[in-house]
Amino acid sequence: MHATDPAGFTFEDAERTQLLDWIGLSTAAKVDFFEEMVELAYRSGALSPERLALRDRVSSKQKAQ
Repeated sequence: MHATDPAGFTFEDAERTQLLDWIGLSTAAKVDFFEEMVELAYRSGALSPERLALRDRVSSKQKAQ
């Protein structure tokens, strides 16, 4: 910790604590979190079927190789 930090807890301390907490989670909890993030992305339109189809389409450059 840095002595100049009034809270006594630095960003690096918080980052380390979060990482250790994440490591300590069960696999099931990590899968649940991932599924929630995918659902959130889908509902917000970031993962629409149309966007996925465009991403997965083979470009003409890839066909030529």
